[in-house]
Amino acid sequence: MAELTLAEPQRGQSFTVGLDDTILVRLEVKAVGWEWAIDEVDEGILTLADSSHVPGDSARIGGGGYDELRFRAASVGTASLRLKYWRVWEGDASVRDRYNVQITVLGSSAPNISSAG
Repeated sequence: MAELTLAEPQRGQSFTVGLDDTILVRLEVKAVGWEWAIDEVDEGILTLADSSHVPGDSARIGGGGYDELRFRAASVGTASLRLKYWRVWEGDASVRDRYNVQITVLGSSAPNISSAG
C-alpha cells in the first residue's frame, strides 16, 4: 500500500494509484474560519479516511496552516476529486477557491504512483 501526496502544484493533473492506496491532499489555509472541504467525489471509488488541520508556523493570531484530507482508493475506476475553500457557516456563496484532480484506481497495486499528465 502506497500514499500519493498532492498539494497546490498538482492542481488539475491526473494520477494513477492502486487499490487500497491512499491519497493525501495538503492545501494551505490562510485564515481562521476558512477550510478545504469535499465539493465532489465518487465515494464508491475514493473514500475519505480522515481530515485534519495542521497549524502554520506563524505565531500570529488568526494565522492559517494546512488542511489535510486523506482518501482511500476503495474500488477500481476513475474519479474526479474536487475540493472547495470556504466558510462552512456561510455556505456555497463563500467559496473562494476550488482544487481538482483526476484519480484512476487500478485493480492491483500501481507499479509506481504516477501523474498521467
